[in-house]
Amino acid sequence: ADEHHPVGPVVTFPVDAVLDEARTHLVSIEAVLRVVPSVHLQARPVSRLPAGQHDVRLSREEWELLVALVPGRTVAEVAADLGRSQYAVSRVLVPLVDHGLVVVGADSG
Repeated sequence: ADEHHPVGPVVTFPVDAVLDEARTHLVSIEAVLRVVPSVHLQARPVSRLPAGQHDVRLSREEWELLVALVPGRTVAEVAADLGRSQYAVSRVLVPLVDHGLVVVGADSG
């Protein structure tokens, strides 16, 4: 009873819960890759709201990203400017692109 494993206490997780969480992350990663297939692409805001859209509601994170989209800067560069991971910035771009507020394209290389 006084034996201790050298790695520390054993922690177990329910396999189904772990697999469900992994599937959720995979779906999120796939959504990001659909919108931002490379962080070496540039992202820019559109100059006009999409047709039929009269207003827009943004989260603080979306707003900070939107105003940080400097022409000619890649997603990777914008992430560095904001001090965020490339994945975090790419994840925030997904709804902005899906709602027609940002366009991703034009490789910097």
